[in-house]
Amino acid sequence: MKKFLWGFLLLMLLAVAGGAWWVYQSKDALIADAIRSYGPQITGVSVKLGGVKLEPTEGTFVISQLELGNPKGFKTPHALVVQQLQIKLDVSSLTQDVIHIQRVTIAQPQVAYEHASGGSNLDAIQRNVEAYIAAHSTGGQGAEKGVGTAQKKVIIDQFSMLGAKADVSAEVLQGQGVTLALADVQLNDIGKKSGGVSPAAATSQIVAGVRQSVMRAVNPLHLDGVVGSIKKGAASVVDAVKGFFK
Repeated sequence: MKKFLWGFLLLMLLAVAGGAWWVYQSKDALIADAIRSYGPQITGVSVKLGGVKLEPTEGTFVISQLELGNPKGFKTPHALVVQQLQIKLDVSSLTQDVIHIQRVTIAQPQVAYEHASGGSNLDAIQRNVEAYIAAHSTGGQGAEKGVGTAQKKVIIDQFSMLGAKADVSAEVLQGQGVTLALADVQLNDIGKKSGGVSPAAATSQIVAGVRQSVMRAVNPLHLDGVVGSIKKGAASVVDAVKGFFK
């Protein structure tokens, strides 16, 4: 789960650092079409969204109902659903070396973590993301071709993940499982002390906070034990799910 979130957030920040000026000047429909077109290429899964709303005078854009599908072979209908993702920018910084991001807010994300013998659905998506970045990098530095992120840095005044939930299931549970509420995450002044950090470094700090919230919820689960109990002949899927908690 950590690697998947890292890849998702890194792509988001790379887009902000390298393409924010283009996004700022583009129309809502153009942004939505770009997400639908390039999203599947990057993640290797379907990407749907309800819409994009751009507020040029305020320097904000909002993506609503963003949904990432699952790789083939997984039973849950999607890997991630984000009700709303909002980024607020200091417009005057868009042409500078350091992009000033005033606020990044992810509202009510729903993460589906499906455990399988060959790795989770999120592991599979992360491999797709890494393959895309490697194929589109220059000089081995991990900067995407044409994006121009090599010199760009970011300062993020505030990152928030609010009202998140995680659906946890296993291959042998046929898509059934349990839903866990995740603690809200808020991080302040990312990159401020050093005068800006790379999108990757900012992402690393964000993931540390997100991962802490996720692990606090997931650690009490004993997924391998549940899988084992079903293989040994548990009375029912319901009984096995109860074994998630001790």
